[in-house]
Amino acid sequence: MKKLLLILPLFIVSCGERDALARETQLTRAVEKTDAAKDSYWLEKQSSITYEWDKVILIFGYMDDGEVCFDLKREWEAKYNQTYRCVVVK
Repeated sequence: MKKLLLILPLFIVSCGERDALARETQLTRAVEKTDAAKDSYWLEKQSSITYEWDKVILIFGYMDDGEVCFDLKREWEAKYNQTYRCVVVK
């Protein structure tokens, strides 16, 4: 019984992560399918554990979305001491 209690929280967290990943994938696909996302950017942060890139913000609606993204990137790297990048929405 004690082993089950130790494993159960890990299973619940794992399921939650899969759900979050599925929602992120669904959102990403929806954004990429629309013409409104043309010239938009994702601001992504590199995980310090897995080194994978996680989407943080979708930047759109500015005269120059790229400039806004790169400005945020510079500011956040200085403020949070993390690695960010700007990626054009496909």
